Amino acid sequence: MTLSDPSLYFLPVYARPKSHQDKIEGWVGEGEKYILHLRIMAPPEGGKANKAIIALLAQIFGIAKSHITLVRGATARHKIFKIAPWSALLAEKLPPFPPPLGKLF
Repeated sequence: MTLSDPSLYFLPVYARPKSHQDKIEGWVGEGEKYILHLRIMAPPEGGKANKAIIALLAQIFGIAKSHITLVRGATARHKIFKIAPWSALLAEKLPPFPPPLGKLF
C-alpha cells in the first residue's frame, strides 16, 4: 500500500506474538487487500513485540531499523509500518502475493 510518494511504503501487518520463532508467514487476503502475517517470539508487553517486528523487517529488507516506523496499531495485532526510503529492490524482498481468487462457479 503506497500513497502518492513512491519513496514511502505503508506495510500492513498482522502480528502473532509469543510464537515459537520469528518468521513471515506470507500474505493473506482480507477483503480487497492483502496483509502480511508474521509470527514473533516476543510477548506483547511494553512494546517488545513491536520492536521485534521492526527488527525482523529490518533484517529481511537489509535496512536500518530507523527506516521502519510503526504508524498504527501499537497495541493491536493489525499494524501498519512505514518504510522509508522505499525502492523496487526492497519490494523484491517481500514474499510474493498469492494468485488472485477468481469466481469458482
